[in-house]
Amino acid sequence: MIIGKRTRSVVYIALMTAITVALSFVKIPFYSVPFTLQTLAAMLAGVLLRKWEGTASQVLYIAIGLVGLPVFSQGGGLGYIFNPTFGYILFLPVLTILVSFLYRPLKVFGLILPSILLLLFGAMYYLIFINNDMTIGSVLISFMLIFIPAEIIKSLAAYYLGVKLKPLLYRE
Repeated sequence: MIIGKRTRSVVYIALMTAITVALSFVKIPFYSVPFTLQTLAAMLAGVLLRKWEGTASQVLYIAIGLVGLPVFSQGGGLGYIFNPTFGYILFLPVLTILVSFLYRPLKVFGLILPSILLLLFGAMYYLIFINNDMTIGSVLISFMLIFIPAEIIKSLAAYYLGVKLKPLLYRE
């Protein structure tokens, strides 16, 4: 049975959105914010799917969380924009599009660089919108630097999983 390209795209977008939801619940409580696997899912979307499909999967993830479905690691709803971790979530579509452009020429570094930008964006979001009198240095340490080793490991995993799985998705 052969399905159309549009149908396949819709299925892939929905599947990556569901994978992002599932991996958001794989969490380890950590000092300032929980450690989750959402970024692994977003990086996989950037490697596995076409550029607009991967980005759409992450936009859809954010949209269903903001309308109230508890798909984020700590719930959902419009009030989640005041959660200290929302900056990371907001950057997921950008992470996905950056990965989709960078992973071929830069290999695994094409995933590491965008994930570090995600950490920086998440820290800056917290500093600008949520900050409760923390210094810039303590925000960068608490919301960025301590997560870099984990992001590197997730980048490696997403790159190698994605490279192995991608040929299976697009064969006829």
